[in-house]
Amino acid sequence: MLRYLIIMLDASAPSFCYYPDPSSGGRKMPLEVLRKAVYFAQTHALGVNVLCSDPPEKEILQELDRINHIFIGPSSVTSDSVWNVPVLNIGDNLSVFPGNPDKNIILRSDVASLPKLPEAVSALKGKFLRLNVIITDEWKMTPELVTVFQRILEQTGRLADGRQINLITDRAMLSKPSHCEAGVKHLTVAPDGRFYICPGFFHENPEDSCGSLDEGVSVPLEELYRLECAPICRECDAWQCKRCVWMNRKRTLEVNTPSRGQCITSHVVRNYALKDSPTPYLDPFELIGR
Repeated sequence: MLRYLIIMLDASAPSFCYYPDPSSGGRKMPLEVLRKAVYFAQTHALGVNVLCSDPPEKEILQELDRINHIFIGPSSVTSDSVWNVPVLNIGDNLSVFPGNPDKNIILRSDVASLPKLPEAVSALKGKFLRLNVIITDEWKMTPELVTVFQRILEQTGRLADGRQINLITDRAMLSKPSHCEAGVKHLTVAPDGRFYICPGFFHENPEDSCGSLDEGVSVPLEELYRLECAPICRECDAWQCKRCVWMNRKRTLEVNTPSRGQCITSHVVRNYALKDSPTPYLDPFELIGR
């Protein structure tokens, strides 16, 4: 059952998740398309996450004010409200980011830049309530990198200072899976007025839509996006894993099957949080055939 809608006000809105940043100069959502998206959210009782790269114009803001929404994007768009979520990158000059001790922040990093994570958290100290670290290419994680990653988590954990950092605190707080659930709990409306499983699907292939605001939603093989149809993930207790269906499909050609690197990353994080009950494996696939 859908719970919220992602509205892309422009196709060049920076990535807040695993998919790459799109190129600049993308198509912007016309006001008439936004009105239809807002109406869809209203009639389906959905909250709205708005993606944009620049501060919206007055008419756009007036239309969005008809529904509950937050902005996700650069600090130039998200600094005016504690509810809006800024997207930062680990290579940014984080010391100049003003922040807010009551704010949620997204921090994107690739595997190669993870050694900078403790320094980044230190630079952001006192500037967030919750920090969501997105490892954009976690599929690159290998057993040889595990020791380094474990050390990074230990260093970062010492800097948490009572604040939530997803890699450090989430798994210990969860009593059930907390996955992304794109295609199940949320969909994306692109500037063209068509629905997509998530923004990554739109950027990967604009023809890969699952309906439109005019014709309605139609998700092909919708059941495959559900946890019960993911034979590996449904038996896994790395509940903090986002189980990104965009990355799954890109790395394994199946939306319900993650790559080995994704599982290794999630299990190192899981074992850090649950030190008293570590798994004897880093990839659940190793259990098959035992």
